Amino acid sequence: MLHTMVLYGWALPTALLSKPGYFFTTVAGLRGHMPKLAFALVILGVISSAPDVLAINCDTVPARPAVQLDSIHTFDFQVSGSASGCCGWIAPDGEEYAIVCSGDGVEFIQVSTLSWVAHAPMQVCFFREAETYRNYCYVVSDCTWEPNAGLMIVDMQYLPDSVHVVSTYTGVGNHFINLSIDTATGFAYIANMSRTGFRIVDLSDAESPMDAGTVLTGDIEDLVAFNDTVYVAEGADAAFSIWDCTVKQNPIELAHVTVPGVDNNVRSIWPTPDRKYLATTENEPTFQTMKLWSTSSLAN
Repeated sequence: MLHTMVLYGWALPTALLSKPGYFFTTVAGLRGHMPKLAFALVILGVISSAPDVLAINCDTVPARPAVQLDSIHTFDFQVSGSASGCCGWIAPDGEEYAIVCSGDGVEFIQVSTLSWVAHAPMQVCFFREAETYRNYCYVVSDCTWEPNAGLMIVDMQYLPDSVHVVSTYTGVGNHFINLSIDTATGFAYIANMSRTGFRIVDLSDAESPMDAGTVLTGDIEDLVAFNDTVYVAEGADAAFSIWDCTVKQNPIELAHVTVPGVDNNVRSIWPTPDRKYLATTENEPTFQTMKLWSTSSLAN
């Protein structure tokens, strides 16, 4: 079976980006970074006049001429299972890599040459998520038949020649549905397989992480962390929450918001770079929506 990754380039106003960027997505498993990037592209057009809550029907939102997407290349991976999560990494020498979670591991693509350069082998799994910190790629899996999956750690320092799975951390469990790494502080936030909250993991020793705390939430579907603040999409609870995790052993819930009109799921969440707004996507009774929220009003 063929599983495909499509590499896109985007063109945005020079005031917003100093150089072209890249959009990595997989045909299967679009959950994760692709929806978050889609948030950013839509927000560019409406943020200056966004009210406290703005609902957008994602089925009918028109294309915006300010954003141009051009197909650059397509990769076909001969792998078991399916392609799922994806992210990117910039090496110390400035080389950019696309990282794609495949059915039997993680694939690494060198952007400048559009070459598939490395594979990190893992057991067959239909869904993984990956994030990077320093020269490491951290990978989680929700496949219960993959024993002792834990937090898998891949050393990328030898790219484009090779990558190496250097260790697996199981101190907080074996299976997880998502993760976000706060690169400013060096902590990973990992959503539990039981969907009851997330674990906080200290990455000071990159190859030997340490458990630093836990947060209990409602049903958890997605999370993202910036500067000790964690934004959580609470899935089937039709809500989202914001947490101050400065003190890892005593996180503080800053806001908990029930999303109006949601049928059964708040799927994902992503804040703008200035943290003044955040976006959520939902399953409404008759269609899919995205809402933009003003964070200044959430405490009220």
